[in-house]
Amino acid sequence: MERRWSKGMGNVMKTILISGVLLIGAGAVFLFWSAGNAQNSYEQSVAEVNNMGVFILETTAYDRELLSSAATTVVSLNTGNPQLQTMVQSDPDFPWDEFQLVLESDIQHLPDLFVADAPVFNIATRLDEQDSRQAEWVREIAELDALRLNTLVRMDGTATVILEVDPISYQSEQDDSSIEWGGLSGTFDISDELEHIKGDMRGSGLSAQADSLLLEIGDLHYRLDGRFGSHDFYTGNQSLVIEGIRFSGPAGDAAEIQDMVVGRVAMRGEAREQDALLSVSSNVELIDIEVADQRVPRFQIGMAVDNLPMEPLAELRDMMQKINSDPVDPIQNSGAMQPQIIPAVRKVLTGQPRIRIEELALDTGAGELHGELDLQLLELPPDMDVPPQFWLTALQGKARVRVSEPLLIQLATTGARAGLSSQYEAMGQELPPDEEMNAAVDEMVRSQLESLEIQGMLLRVGNSFRADLSLEEGELQVNGKSLQTLLSGGTGQ
Repeated sequence: MERRWSKGMGNVMKTILISGVLLIGAGAVFLFWSAGNAQNSYEQSVAEVNNMGVFILETTAYDRELLSSAATTVVSLNTGNPQLQTMVQSDPDFPWDEFQLVLESDIQHLPDLFVADAPVFNIATRLDEQDSRQAEWVREIAELDALRLNTLVRMDGTATVILEVDPISYQSEQDDSSIEWGGLSGTFDISDELEHIKGDMRGSGLSAQADSLLLEIGDLHYRLDGRFGSHDFYTGNQSLVIEGIRFSGPAGDAAEIQDMVVGRVAMRGEAREQDALLSVSSNVELIDIEVADQRVPRFQIGMAVDNLPMEPLAELRDMMQKINSDPVDPIQNSGAMQPQIIPAVRKVLTGQPRIRIEELALDTGAGELHGELDLQLLELPPDMDVPPQFWLTALQGKARVRVSEPLLIQLATTGARAGLSSQYEAMGQELPPDEEMNAAVDEMVRSQLESLEIQGMLLRVGNSFRADLSLEEGELQVNGKSLQTLLSGGTGQ
């Protein structure tokens, strides 16, 4: 009996040991698989950033272990990218090609088995404090641990990216330049094979000063919810709200920089894809604008473009990027590619694009202006050098403008004054005295508005003027009457 029990216990112990070995082996395989997947995921993320073309990321070291890994990645600017050309050309003396940031990433790939939705990988990224390749100005402006980026990758392929930037305060010892920034934080959820992105980012105020230039930006809030789909076009919603912008510079310099203040900026955009066509819309609203002692309480414009064929549009986009990336002469490059650009534009026009201004509003101390526009291409031009008369038959649309009389007089006065000044300059004559010039401008504006009202091109509605335009079957009508009839002085029916 005792021998049987002892033998049985021996078999049980063998089973336990064998099971333990198998479990350890399976665990080791899982850890190796997890470590390999973590590295593949990291390298894929680096490749996706490089595909965007703005930054160049190079992983200079990757130390892979069973439970965790470490990576070193150097970030530099792709100065040949057209999105960065304007910045590079604005300050050619700055060593843009030498700009580098060195990122250290700690990658944890041992998930918490007791938490159902625990991330498979947790990638914590920060600026490397020790690496000598780090851009020197980063060391001067802030502590290198001010930036933290955590990426959580889950088993189902979804991921969450958490970005945090601490407040930054910098005062140059060489001059009066300074930077004060309240920091930044954001969370972005990524799903559907890393194509769908939904995020929310908030930033505190920024103040930057150099010499006699001052830039102040209030708190900002950025949201997006969309995906990268066909031909790498982003479709979905985006919005950005900035609580105040102020820019000031030296008065009377060659660039004529003046103070400008915007109380609030709100921008919204949406892009939709349907049947291989892209539709985009945007709305921009500026509140309390002040420029050179002139105040505009509100300006808003909402625009939309429909029926853009995505494949020709992507082809045209790639051509323009190639032109703008020419480091020598983008204009000359544009001329050389003209034979390719024109057919690409014609392909985009095959979708019969429709342009809409859904809301145009200008509120000033002198009054208000409101406008709408809806214009669609019905016929593809035989070539791009067609006479203007062609567009009367190729286009269909309508527009409406309503403007208060004081504002219309103010706008017309500005235009008339500029026109008279140009005439005097063209004839090589000096401008007349202010009193004489003002009288001539006032008479010109009075005569023009009176003529437009008599012709019926402007309809008086209370203290405002209105104009309704329509274009259909080659005929342009203003306020329900043919333009040709109005110009000839007839009544029209």
